[in-house]
Amino acid sequence: MTREWLRSGVFKDDPNADLKATRIIQELGDRAITKSHSRHILPGAAQNLGLNILPLESDQSLQDAVLSVHHATILTMSMTPAVKII
Repeated sequence: MTREWLRSGVFKDDPNADLKATRIIQELGDRAITKSHSRHILPGAAQNLGLNILPLESDQSLQDAVLSVHHATILTMSMTPAVKII
C-alpha cells in the first residue's frame, strides 16, 4: 500500500518512481535502522532517500501555525482527560 502511495502520489511523474519508492520503504521500514516508529529522521537524511521535503523553518508563517497547533495539542493532552484528538 505504501509503495503504491509513493508511486502514485509523491513520485507521480517521476520515471524512477518504483526504484525510489522501494528504497524509501526498505530504509524506513528497516527496524535495525529506525529502531522505533517515533525515531527522528533528519531533513538531510530524508532528502538523501529521495523524499521531496521542505523544512518547516523555511516558511515562518507555516511554522508558527504548525507549532501553535502542536503546543495546543500537547497542552490539551497533558492537562485534560482527553485521550484522542481528531
